[in-house]
Amino acid sequence: MRVVISPLVPEGEIVTLFEREGELIWAFAPGHITNEAVEVANQQLRHLVGHGLWGQRWGGDQQEPPHRAAS
Repeated sequence: MRVVISPLVPEGEIVTLFEREGELIWAFAPGHITNEAVEVANQQLRHLVGHGLWGQRWGGDQQEPPHRAAS
């Protein structure tokens, strides 16, 4: 899990969530969060994850991200 500043946030939104395999990204629109706040948030998130205080559940009892079917 991490926080970023991204121009990919839809117009009119301040923050949106993106998921990629094994990762949740909080994306803020430019101008709505400072670089310093991003760094502090990411430090806190690393602390939570690193100390087992946050864990992502990918559905049911799974602790791993879902696997995509081969095309």
